[in-house]
Amino acid sequence: ASFGLPGTCNFIGEFLVLVGTSFESYVMVLLSMGGIVLAAAYMLWMLQRVVLGQPKNSTIAQLPDLNMRELVTVIPLAVLILGIGLYPSPLMEMMDSSVTYLAQHMAQYQVGMIHEVALR
Repeated sequence: ASFGLPGTCNFIGEFLVLVGTSFESYVMVLLSMGGIVLAAAYMLWMLQRVVLGQPKNSTIAQLPDLNMRELVTVIPLAVLILGIGLYPSPLMEMMDSSVTYLAQHMAQYQVGMIHEVALR
């Protein structure tokens, strides 16, 4: 999920942030995209070292793969990551009223700040 690959829940978040930011500032979108690229590069570098690298310790090399308890933990998380990434609508609908309310109050606050600065 941390990669922000299409089909994962983080992709939806990154995409919506970029779309929302594009209404205000293309410079911020470009800076955000740079951060996303750097984060993906770091995650790929880390994945290469952790998953594809050779263990530095013989004890670590002898450890078994995931057992049943670990699979029972990982599989629901993977299903959620993919489920939210492929079908985010139910979650977005649940958040809609709260986000709309918050956005309206933030807009009022920003107008108040602009008015206050203009009066000085």
